[in-house]
Parts: sequence; C-alpha cells; structure tokens
Amino acid sequence: NYVETYARPFIKQKLIPENIILNKYWIMRHTISQPTEGVLGSIQFKVPVLMEKMLPISIAGDTIKASPFGRIALIFLRCNSEAALEELFQSTLTRSLYTIQ
Repeated sequence: NYVETYARPFIKQKLIPENIILNKYWIMRHTISQPTEGVLGSIQFKVPVLMEKMLPISIAGDTIKASPFGRIALIFLRCNSEAALEELFQSTLTRSLYTIQ
C-alpha cells in the first residue's frame, strides 16, 4: 500500500516491512551522439532495450556536430542485472547499440 507506506513516517509510525517491495534494477544514462557531422534522420536500436526515458536534444533534419560537440538525445535504459548493464555499456562504447541515419 503505497499511500500508507508513504504516510507512516509523517505520523510517527514505523514502516511495515511487508508493505515495502524493492525492485532491484540498474539504470544507465547515455548521451546519443555520432562520430561524424551530419544531418539527423532517425535512431534505430540494434537490440531491444528497456527505455525508461528519452530526452531529445535535436530533431530530425538538424545538422549534428561530431561527438563530443553534437548531442542528439539523453537516454535512460533499465537493466535487470549488473551483467546486463555492463553488456549494454560496452555496446555504447563500441557504438553497436544503435545506428543513426
């Protein structure tokens, strides 16, 4: 019960451990960019991802400078394990997570 669990500390009552459900997952923040200057068309992910949020910085048709000066979007991706997070991170380093058209 979210409301009860949230309100208890404000009325000086202890939390009930059974009401607390911990979801254990990892979040990776990544700035989408491209290695060379070019016009942004679209972003296509090569593998399925669990996207928590995407904050666009550029829109289709914008001329994007080469990384690190040009930025397309910030993404927040969720992983269910530390190993999956590491694999996802490595794919960003090798630029194999997505393609930019």
